[in-house]
Amino acid sequence: MSLVCAAIWYNKTCRQNQLMPTYVNIRINGNNTQCQKTLKLATKCRITQEIKFLYIKKMKLNEQLYRLQLEGAKKWQALWPIIIQSIDDKLGRQMKTQYQNLNLKLDKLQKQRRKIKYPINTHNSMTEP
Repeated sequence: MSLVCAAIWYNKTCRQNQLMPTYVNIRINGNNTQCQKTLKLATKCRITQEIKFLYIKKMKLNEQLYRLQLEGAKKWQALWPIIIQSIDDKLGRQMKTQYQNLNLKLDKLQKQRRKIKYPINTHNSMTEP
């Protein structure tokens, strides 16, 4: 379930920073402003739909987790706090690496956007007469 929360965070951050994640491969022919506007709207819609889907998935996983925790607490009464602590520790380590990976992805997307937004001018103005 925590991976779903991380995915929600990643998608919201992409939407907020106007970044296009790699899974949103939408291609539109043309470079005019109308095509670019359509691409931007389609990307935003795709990310919004992904966030809605992830929230539904999170809700279902929360329900399953709740039921499993009740069963575990009933079955392992005295040991349950130790089991939960162990699960939390392992999950915390896993989530730390997951968020680090997502931050690397965001950094990569931001670098790509900067390259596209500010292309390097290869024409040297000093050589002009």
